[in-house]
Amino acid sequence: DGKTLYFSSNRRGGQGGLDIWFSTYTDSAGWSKPENMGPSINTPGNEVFPYVRWDGQFFFASDGHPGYGLLDLFTLNVD
Repeated sequence: DGKTLYFSSNRRGGQGGLDIWFSTYTDSAGWSKPENMGPSINTPGNEVFPYVRWDGQFFFASDGHPGYGLLDLFTLNVD
């Protein structure tokens, strides 16, 4: 809907490495303070390349979750 911005950053307050954060937009207040997506997504490693598909499916790459190699692709529904 264009009102949520997902991004990867190593800003203070994260789980470690690069984390995925989000900010929401409202007409009255503008963009909210960024919020960390928490330990179910973020790890001490790096989570990068957040993308939300048209149907609400959220994709990201991580080298901190168990997988096959360095940056593996993970998905979940954010609706």
